[in-house]
Amino acid sequence: MKTDYDTTVRIYGECLKSSFGMVKATGEEGLDRIRATGRRLWTALKNARVYHLDLEDYGRIYRFCDIYTTEEIAGLPFLAPEDPEAVASDEETQRFIKTLLEAVKHVPFPERLPFERMFIGVGAGLDLTQQQVFSKLGGVPAGERRWVVVGLLVDGTGAAWELMFAEASNGEKLFRPLPLRTDGQWVQTVDLAPWVLSFIIDMFSTQQVTYEETAWDKKARAVLRRKRKKYGLTPSCHVPTSYYVINVGDRVTKERVKRSLSGTRGSPSYRTDVAGHERCRVRVGDEPIDGKLLEELLERGYRVYGAEGSLTPRDRQRLQRRGKLRRVPGQWLAIMTYFIKSHVSPANPNLPYVPAVRVRRSK
Repeated sequence: MKTDYDTTVRIYGECLKSSFGMVKATGEEGLDRIRATGRRLWTALKNARVYHLDLEDYGRIYRFCDIYTTEEIAGLPFLAPEDPEAVASDEETQRFIKTLLEAVKHVPFPERLPFERMFIGVGAGLDLTQQQVFSKLGGVPAGERRWVVVGLLVDGTGAAWELMFAEASNGEKLFRPLPLRTDGQWVQTVDLAPWVLSFIIDMFSTQQVTYEETAWDKKARAVLRRKRKKYGLTPSCHVPTSYYVINVGDRVTKERVKRSLSGTRGSPSYRTDVAGHERCRVRVGDEPIDGKLLEELLERGYRVYGAEGSLTPRDRQRLQRRGKLRRVPGQWLAIMTYFIKSHVSPANPNLPYVPAVRVRRSK
């Protein structure tokens, strides 16, 4: 049975093919610019790690950003799009546009990415309204085409794109990469995409992950092999037998329990990607804490809280995310965090490499 993340992988392939088509474009106005853009997109896509975000989650994030930019940034009441009686005045509309054009310059961009290049897909994509298309394309009308946002692409230089397809009634598709960020700066826009992208990357970056395997069927693999040239891939490029769906959600690592297990887990038969992520160590004990232990914890970089001590907002958030916010009376608590860089695991170069598609699931 096909899943949404199978569709994300298929759409990723379509974007790869379309960007390579831009590299090979001929006879069009602005040919050098089209080829240069295509080359940059194709290079980023072919080296990207694939993430999948449920469309329902994407919708929630978009709604959150819509409310946030309206109420917190523009200082205006939020008007739900589905309410036909909620109509902003011309004065409110102009105030919103002016405020967002200035505010977009200051949207945060993560200092660290889980991987240097990331493709974040949303399955079959999000259908856009005529108004949304008009806003995204800077006044260009949507026409008779069905416009769909299929994913977001980020590379380690700080560049980012929103990837769209416009489908005509005859099935013809037009690939439209919309630059969101270039030369270290967000593109000035009244669209919410910069806020949405920043939120999504932060969400993925601060989560830990679990894995489940999903196989590519033989037909899909055969199509990929047959269309290598259209994708710009060489014969030596690896075609995976499967992708690894990674459920991005928090988990607590209990080191003492892990060390006490007998280690009956079999040796891994493949290498795969491990995303850059924050690792959080938590230790607790009855008060009073031993002086030597306290000194050791502080020296190792732990933040130690007494039974009556108030957690910093960030540490409180970390514990809440890991289901450990409830503290036991009379116990001290120590927290240490550090960042694990993205890498391929295990390090054995003789094992086959299997790429991964990462999934943020709705709860």
